[in-house]
Amino acid sequence: MLGNQVSNCDLDRLVLTERYRLLLAGLVGTMTSTERPVQRVLNGLVSLELDDRVADFEAAIKALQGKVARWSGCGHYVVPDTSFYIHHKDKLEDVDFGPLVNVWKSEITVLVPIVIVDELDRLKESKDKPVRWRAGYTLAVLDRLFADGTGRVRLRPGDMVPGSDGLTRSEVTIELVVDPPGHVRLPDDDDEIIDRALAIEPLADRKVTLLTYDTGQ
Repeated sequence: MLGNQVSNCDLDRLVLTERYRLLLAGLVGTMTSTERPVQRVLNGLVSLELDDRVADFEAAIKALQGKVARWSGCGHYVVPDTSFYIHHKDKLEDVDFGPLVNVWKSEITVLVPIVIVDELDRLKESKDKPVRWRAGYTLAVLDRLFADGTGRVRLRPGDMVPGSDGLTRSEVTIELVVDPPGHVRLPDDDDEIIDRALAIEPLADRKVTLLTYDTGQ
């Protein structure tokens, strides 16, 4: 039932544990044994494993509910890929994200998968001076914003759009999306960025918009 719902590493952690495998491999021949000491040991191991599975599932459910509550608390999510930070006419702190997704007033959160940080770090060594500068600038902004952690922080407050007769521009927040424990990245960075965005959609119960200048992606 869980095979198509969770990753293999989570399946091993929650169900196919070392004790479970030992019970199958080492004690399966004793299932029909009538010796009381054997049955006592077997029953004790099975009971211990069931108790541990219940505790781990309850912890996983609680963690999942916490993620759903956190991700469902924002209006709109966007994931600018590395090319966006490099090639958009405005640098990160000046970008008006609202018109890009046709959103006004409602909060917009910029998600930054950690793979993008790694790509920007590599681009700091680019031979192209504008690319090198943009990569270094973006990393400096991220370093300043997330000096105290990876949680959501304000990138720009909402404000009135000049000459718009009261049109309000969205507040923009930004958050680092770190790799979960045991996560194995996809070989292609573009695929990894999309995969991280798609992983958030079911938790947030809304679409995540990818912003890119890479038409191949």
